[in-house]
Amino acid sequence: MGFEELVRFTDDLYGIAFNIDEEEIGVVLLGDYSQLHTGDEVTRTGRVMDVAVGDSLLGRVIDPLGRALDGKGPIGSLPRLPIERDAKAIMGSLTGPACHCRPASRSSMHLRLSTRDSDS
Repeated sequence: MGFEELVRFTDDLYGIAFNIDEEEIGVVLLGDYSQLHTGDEVTRTGRVMDVAVGDSLLGRVIDPLGRALDGKGPIGSLPRLPIERDAKAIMGSLTGPACHCRPASRSSMHLRLSTRDSDS
């Protein structure tokens, strides 16, 4: 079992594996666990927890697994991204014709700064 792997219990209950030790595995449950009992079967999904992404989710209410809760019908097939991933770079992405920002590079600072106590 891998860290942050999605696991499936009975009755369509899912969880995310955390705290993986030799003797036990801690799982964050993603739903109603009132019918879950010690010794119930759990199966590995072989994938890390991910979420659906896309414009069709705007204005929708979904559960942690991307299932619709708002009565507006199914969400449909969308691209998915892992919940834990590296953030996109910020410094190199603020340039280009569509950006009205300063260039991402900075010049060196040569001004000496000092602080003083406000009671002085």
